[in-house]
Amino acid sequence: MQNSIPPLSTLMKLLSYVCLVPLLTACPAIVHESYAQDGRKAYSLSCSGKFRTWDACFTAAGETCGPAGYDILDKTSEKTENLTFTVGVGGDYSLSHMRTMLIACKPGLH
Repeated sequence: MQNSIPPLSTLMKLLSYVCLVPLLTACPAIVHESYAQDGRKAYSLSCSGKFRTWDACFTAAGETCGPAGYDILDKTSEKTENLTFTVGVGGDYSLSHMRTMLIACKPGLH
């Protein structure tokens, strides 16, 4: 009778792929309802973080407003570098990407 259990190295590779896939896929933008300066209903979209890109904002804007489309009222991008050092422990460096977009849906169905 043959052993049907795969080797431990195969199981570890499979587990690492299962854990990495969610980290490497695009995360959706965070959408909050707001109002523009002219009084129109607007939406604030946050695409910040290592795994979010501007594509996440544009996708969320399209899903929010539908076929009518949207106007981009404001778009900001900023990179922040953080360096921390603890005596006896060492240093840590991280780079953050802050991306926000304010949109208003064009008149029509949405």
